[in-house]
Amino acid sequence: MIQWPWLTAIVTGILAISPLGRDIFYAAFLSSDPWMQDFWRFVLLSGAASLVLLAVTEWGIRENIVRRRAAANGAPGAQKTET
Repeated sequence: MIQWPWLTAIVTGILAISPLGRDIFYAAFLSSDPWMQDFWRFVLLSGAASLVLLAVTEWGIRENIVRRRAAANGAPGAQKTET
C-alpha cells in the first residue's frame, strides 16, 4: 500500500480546477476591494489548512495500516501492536 494521501490529492485537484475554486483564488488575489481580498484570502488559507490537516490524517492512517500489515506478516523490524 502506498502511503501517499491519494484521496486528499484528488479532492484538492478537483477543488482547484472547479469554477468555485478559481473564483475564490481570483477574489483572494485580484479583487479590487482590499477588504474582499482579505476575506477571500482568509477563506482560501482556511481551506488550504483544512486540506493539509486532512492529508496528514490520511497519511497517518495509511502508515498505521502498513505497520499493522507488516507486523501481521512477520516482517523483520516490524513491531506488533496490541489493539
